[in-house]
Amino acid sequence: MEKSYPFDFGDVIVRVRDFISDDLPKCLSLIRMGHDPSFSEKRFRWLHELAPLSPSSIAVCEEGNEIVGIYSVIRKTVRLGPRVFVGGRDIDPVVHPSYRGKGVFSRLLEFGLANFQGIDFFFNFANTASSAGFRKHGWKEIETLDDYVCQLGFSNPFSKEFFLWLATLARHKRRTSMECREINQEEASLLLSEPSFLKNLFPPTNRFWVERSPDYIKWRYLKHPTHDYLWFFMGDPGSGGGLAICRVDKGENRLNIIDFWGLGVEPDLDGWLSTWKKSCPGTLATVWSTIPQNSISCFITNPIQRGKGRKFLVRPFPGRDMPIQLTTPGGWFITRGDLEIS
Repeated sequence: MEKSYPFDFGDVIVRVRDFISDDLPKCLSLIRMGHDPSFSEKRFRWLHELAPLSPSSIAVCEEGNEIVGIYSVIRKTVRLGPRVFVGGRDIDPVVHPSYRGKGVFSRLLEFGLANFQGIDFFFNFANTASSAGFRKHGWKEIETLDDYVCQLGFSNPFSKEFFLWLATLARHKRRTSMECREINQEEASLLLSEPSFLKNLFPPTNRFWVERSPDYIKWRYLKHPTHDYLWFFMGDPGSGGGLAICRVDKGENRLNIIDFWGLGVEPDLDGWLSTWKKSCPGTLATVWSTIPQNSISCFITNPIQRGKGRKFLVRPFPGRDMPIQLTTPGGWFITRGDLEIS
């Protein structure tokens, strides 16, 4: 039976209900108008139909024959040590401009909290416009994700890049004897099929983290419909190693470290710096501030972006009893890949 929540909206009845496949064209039109003009059908299907725990839970708000709001949640496997949970990643909530500030977003969230199934908790990286609505309905803002940066080189002495290089890369003391090299997507796909390699890839076990299974990594990075990534490998494919996935922002001359894993419990990025310096000389390398400090000893908080990063919000599903780490600052291992999914 279809779930439908009608409510009065002036002299018309607006209702919130589950998404059906016939809604797709109208939902795409709304997302393009209110969120991203380039949002494609391929991108929508990749997000909501092809992910490892798909299909997503999606609610729409309609007035007559028009879709005026959409709220969707992608399910992800999330671990805390040996415990396994299903996290609901809130994705791209959009309300038509003519209906904003009139309760549509609240009704969409209420519908999701009452009807989305198979989710232990929700999490997102809300922007300024949507964070207040999430907090009103029980999402807790647990930390701000700031840039951590490391300057890989400089063109001119006594420039901003030079002084940032002195503050970051000049601190680099550690070296590694392991080979670090860039690999192509075909090599990455083969590597992800090696059980002996994959068993050594894991983030800190005392934090919540989105599980990176082979299927998840291939879906998330090899099959992304809009982004091309750089892949770097360190170690021996036969016995394990480290994997880093990056994306270059040429406009800002930044090497964004999207995701990474290393040998042992704590990933370590210091050993990769010389390779990235050769691949992207003069570039600013960036990671999130939630990365363990001993993994990024050469990185510092971006002095320009300090305190201006994305807000990380979490909410247990109604009635779920969750570990305290869920809403504790520092209780998560977060990478740019967790944010840059859409």
